Amino acid sequence: MVIAVVAAGAEYPRYRHRAAMVSELGTSASPRARGFNAAWAVAGALIGLYAWGLWWLVGLPVVTGGVGILAAGTLVSGLFPCEPGCPPSPRTTSGRIHALAGLLAVLGAVVACLALGFWAADRMATWGLTLYSLITGGAGLALLFTTLGAIGTGFEGFLQRVFLLGILAWLGVTAVLLPLRLA
Repeated sequence: MVIAVVAAGAEYPRYRHRAAMVSELGTSASPRARGFNAAWAVAGALIGLYAWGLWWLVGLPVVTGGVGILAAGTLVSGLFPCEPGCPPSPRTTSGRIHALAGLLAVLGAVVACLALGFWAADRMATWGLTLYSLITGGAGLALLFTTLGAIGTGFEGFLQRVFLLGILAWLGVTAVLLPLRLA
């Protein structure tokens, strides 16, 4: 996902990572829209595989459901791009599907982080994972509202990227730590 954002952004004239939402890279105005959207859909499928592995490992419905919603929302966002400018009130059916899928993906990620944090609090030797998950989930929720409030300020793209990097890091950390802690 990070490579897709950086590569597509580099090819998009006058694209500003600080101000523009990531989804803008998948619109018809983007010179690399097809590749970006394909990469986004593949990332959603891979996150879905992680959700399946998470279910197999810990079997937590709320955590795996949250990751599954993140996966589905990411996949659908890649399949249904928003229109150029990615307005907060989309005019096209694809844009509306994209906006709803993106919002559900964000909420799924936040729920998964918080749920894992509360679950890990009851386990021995998982205090670090508890704090990390609760902080990531809480920060994600705060970033969601901050990003929505920042639309039009020129900083919404930056805030969205902080959120995405935080969630991607959380996915990576949990993929490594959970098997070690449960072994």
